[in-house]
Amino acid sequence: MERLGVRFDMKALDPVRYGGNAWRVFWEAVGPEGLPHGTELWEGDTAATLSGDEQVYCIAIGSADASLLSGVRGVLEASRGFRAVAAEPAFTGSAELAAEPLVRTGRFEHGQIGGEGAINARGELAELRRRCAPAEPETVRPAAGPRRTSPRSAGLPDVATLDELAEVLGERFPGRMTPLRIVLTPEELADVAEHCDDWFALYWKVDTATVAELATFVTFTPREPGGDQIPLHGLLRFPSARDARAYCEREQIGPDEWGVRGALAAHFVGFGTTLPAAGRPEELGHRRISAAELWPLLERRRRELGLTAAEAGGRRPWWRFWG
Repeated sequence: MERLGVRFDMKALDPVRYGGNAWRVFWEAVGPEGLPHGTELWEGDTAATLSGDEQVYCIAIGSADASLLSGVRGVLEASRGFRAVAAEPAFTGSAELAAEPLVRTGRFEHGQIGGEGAINARGELAELRRRCAPAEPETVRPAAGPRRTSPRSAGLPDVATLDELAEVLGERFPGRMTPLRIVLTPEELADVAEHCDDWFALYWKVDTATVAELATFVTFTPREPGGDQIPLHGLLRFPSARDARAYCEREQIGPDEWGVRGALAAHFVGFGTTLPAAGRPEELGHRRISAAELWPLLERRRRELGLTAAEAGGRRPWWRFWG
């Protein structure tokens, strides 16, 4: 495997968040399609930076396809954004990279970046893809038909506080591998939201997660949010089936109960307890929705997960025109 190192001048980037900014510049040049399956990623401060001799952040990509590396270099050389923050020299090769203390960040798996250390790389690529995607409509078309019923969400008791709701969720939807975990299907989550619509506020967000490019977040808060909350996440695609299995094992979630099918997680997980909010949901990018909006949003998200990033974008990545 050959590697290409891409060097960034830290002084030209945000001194606090230079790693994320370097990936943002990199993906804006390469494009939202990312890189081919199997491409490996590294990042970190250079050895000379750690010794105080320069201030350079380096991103490296590895591939058995030398033409891919030369193509990425050409794209970056043509990028005005990269030239504005490039170090001198701007590139380095496999021999020089062998002496650099870079961390292996992740690996492309069918259009997504695998590896839990790939937070900056995955997050900045997801943000670029979100900016390039068609705007999400404010209104969602009604659900196609009646949803499946679940005995677990039938006859829910009335609750008046978030703690009472957490207790009901823990009793009705317990995880099998740990008693603190709760697991709901999208249908059950919609049932709970509709039953509790008069007592709680509901928030929706599709955003980057630690282990996946885009996860679906649904959060219950008091009608006037600002204290505790009950967050759930699910309906996401891991970079690979291997990543999905590893995450389930570490977090003690049964793959079957989370609805894991290959790299997809079809259900929602959370904890049967309230958690302190990091801030007001709107300030963190969550959108307040009505309970009636939730099921159509869940159905649309399911349809989205049935498509690859390239299919959804309707165009071929620049590197697929080769050969």
